Amino acid sequence: MRRHAVLRVDGLHGIELDELTEAVPPDSVETVEGPERSVTHYGELTLITVALVASGAAIQALSAWLSRRAARNQVEQGFTIVVEPGGTVRIELANLATPAGGQARPSTAEEIAQSIAEAITSAVK
Repeated sequence: MRRHAVLRVDGLHGIELDELTEAVPPDSVETVEGPERSVTHYGELTLITVALVASGAAIQALSAWLSRRAARNQVEQGFTIVVEPGGTVRIELANLATPAGGQARPSTAEEIAQSIAEAITSAVK
């Protein structure tokens, strides 16, 4: 049985994976899962999942990265936090091809970190 909470970040593209793994502490990266290759996906963008050990430093780095990602793409948030059974907190990244209309105010890193911390608390209960 796992003794630490895990943050799964789903829906990363290759460049986002590189940015995220450079931002978080190296020992926070637990696994990286790429999609299975098949002929039906040839030429399509592939999405990657990374699992992070939910340490304070990893949460702060992930929160800052999510905030920068939203600001860069001019969207309000760009992700959804889902609590799964078994203590895993999944962060589903939104497709950012179409920025939100009007003046979007991205969440701050502090607001994101608070949301993630609350999800982790809920997951480990």
